[in-house]
This record gives sequence, C-alpha cells and structure tokens, in this order.
Amino acid sequence: MPDLFPETLSPCAIGLAGARLVAPVFFCIYPEVEAIPAILETRRHFVRQLAISSFSPRPTELLHVSIAACGRPVRLRQPLQDALKETARKFSFASFTMTFHRLARFGRNGSALVIVADEETRRMVHRLRRALADVQQAYGLKAERTPSDPHVTLGYSAHLPDVSIAIPPLSFRAQVVELVVSNQGYSEHLVLARWPLVGDAG
Repeated sequence: MPDLFPETLSPCAIGLAGARLVAPVFFCIYPEVEAIPAILETRRHFVRQLAISSFSPRPTELLHVSIAACGRPVRLRQPLQDALKETARKFSFASFTMTFHRLARFGRNGSALVIVADEETRRMVHRLRRALADVQQAYGLKAERTPSDPHVTLGYSAHLPDVSIAIPPLSFRAQVVELVVSNQGYSEHLVLARWPLVGDAG
C-alpha cells in the first residue's frame, strides 16, 4: 500500500510546511488507555441496539478529540517547524477532565457516529483552543479561536439513524495535546509533537 508520505514527501524530508499542503495538521487529545474499553463497549452496544448496518468502526488508535487545526502562517520569521518548537516552549495549559455524555450523528453528510462532550468539557476545550491560538500568534501563526463541538468519532455508516441519545458519562483526563498529521485513507496519524498539560484545572 503506497504511503501518503513516502520518503521524499515526509515532514522530515520536505518540512512541515510542505506536509501541511497535502494533509491535515492539527492538535488533538487521545483518550487515556484506561478509558478505551468503555468507549469501545459503548460503540458495540449502540451499533447493535440501533441495528446500524454497514458500520465501519474507527481504528482504536485513531480515537481522538480534535482541538484545532495547526495555525496558518501569516508572518513567519523562521521555518514552520522551528516556530512550532518555540511555541511549544511557551505554551502552558493545565490538565483537565473530558466527559462525553451523548451519542449523536455528526458530519456534513451525517455519516459519523460520535460521542459528544458535556458543557464543562466544551468550555475547557474552547479555553484550550484560545490558549493554542494565543501562543501561536506570537510566532506568526493564525489559529482558530471560535467555540467547537468536541467529540470522539466512533465510526461511520451511510445508514445512521438521526439520533441524540444520553449515555452513561465517559471520562478521561486530558494530559497532553498532540500535534499530528492525518495520513488520510491509510488509518494513520503521524505524531509530530506532544505538548504536556501541566497542573490541574479540575
């Protein structure tokens, strides 16, 4: 199977600025290992209960919460990867608990089955997005600040019912935000950097 990033196109070979032209580069949070079984059981239960046909589960290693796209270069004074290294040194945000309380259909064509964050998690993710945008701005990168709808995508089907179902809360700690390249179509995230969330925001 061909690689989206063969040697000549890898971030190491062409730089992050080149890689971001051919694939999404974004910040995300992965569930803690201890939370994965409950997420998988929730998926199994509702796919069966709702009798969802032709369901394509998202690979376990790709379960994540998207936080924000990497900032867009506007006034870079150095290579993008160097700017992000400097940004990482200045970045500071505290660890917090993420909780997901509802199952829903999501996406432009409604084909994604997701678990949706509660209001406190939405508030914290919005704060995190703004913190990431603020620190990137100082190094010539313009990033998203608007509120988002934090969720974990469980999988896809063209036959999802239009549902919004309360579920037993699923929680895990957000302890590191990761900068990744999505190797689209090949079920792979290439992790470029890990920015620890230090301290405790609750």
